Amino acid sequence: MSFYFDRFESRKPPAPLPYSPWRELLYQFVATITLVVGAWYIWWRWVYSLNYDALW
Repeated sequence: MSFYFDRFESRKPPAPLPYSPWRELLYQFVATITLVVGAWYIWWRWVYSLNYDALW
C-alpha cells in the first residue's frame, strides 16, 4: 500500500513570472493608496463619526 501523495512526488512547480518593474510599481501604488485611505477613514471615524457624549 502506498501513500496517497506518492503520485505527486515528481511534480515541479511552474516557473515564476519574470520580474516586471511596472507590476511592482503598480502593487506599491495600490498598497500606498490602501494605507492612505485606511488612515484617512480611521481619522474621519475618530473625529467626525464618534459621539463623544455616548462614550463616557
